[in-house]
Amino acid sequence: SSKYPSNNQKHWNKLGVNPDQKPGCSTTYCEAETGVRSLIRVPNHRIAGKTSGSSSEAYVQPKPLNIQYNPRMYDGGLLPRLNFTDKQVVLPEHKPRDFWSPHRAHFGQNDYIGDGKIKPRDFYTGPPWVLGARNEYQRVCSRLNNPAIVAWMEEFEPSKLTAEYKLQRYLFKKVNKRKNIKFERYRDSP
Repeated sequence: SSKYPSNNQKHWNKLGVNPDQKPGCSTTYCEAETGVRSLIRVPNHRIAGKTSGSSSEAYVQPKPLNIQYNPRMYDGGLLPRLNFTDKQVVLPEHKPRDFWSPHRAHFGQNDYIGDGKIKPRDFYTGPPWVLGARNEYQRVCSRLNNPAIVAWMEEFEPSKLTAEYKLQRYLFKKVNKRKNIKFERYRDSP
């Protein structure tokens, strides 16, 4: 038997190849013009009939595509039962958490220090036109409302500034569409 058993025998028959041959065994082929049968040692290939001149078919016929298919699913029937000598598979022993361990007991113990004026937004870092923006339209508007950014883009990136204004107009139309809040993706008639 071959190394890769095929369950598609019709593909092998169509190509004239015996998959159970050992690699390197002899295969016969016939020249179309002369009709002389030759013997050649080719591993599981069939040589095309016409070998001289232009030919529509390939010189070496291809093998079926699923020759190396190796199913990873076990299909050998019932699995064997454990013997009495085998170690049984058991869950690990339950160890309850210690809720009063130091890293849990002292978590957040200094959170009350201060007068409460510090907010999480004070710790955010990033460009000013990103902070506090909820969508792309707000980010574009805050970029274009910043005179320093606009002046820099006018001098060094004029085409990008034009694209920003164009994006602002497009997003303005998209954001200001009438929406039915109760039923999303549904639009009332105008």
